Amino acid sequence: MPPTMVDGGGHTFHLTQILLAHQDGEAALARLEAKVAVGEPLDAVDRVDLALVALLPQQRPLAEVVTAVLPVVRALPVAEQAETVGTIIGLG
Repeated sequence: MPPTMVDGGGHTFHLTQILLAHQDGEAALARLEAKVAVGEPLDAVDRVDLALVALLPQQRPLAEVVTAVLPVVRALPVAEQAETVGTIIGLG
């Protein structure tokens, strides 16, 4: 099991393990879609979920997930959109 704390001298890092296989990809995507639908900005946690969506367990084939996630990506600033899509496809 990996450490939960790493002492880097001047900085101490506290690590939290998140098992992606135990996450619900459909629920994560639905939550992101709901935020975008009401015009809420995506925060840092949302952006991580969005980038990792291809690694989360899904009910649909990956191609469908990528198509479904594109409207969420379009809610990001233009400068972040291409990088986010590249990350999703690269991880998928």
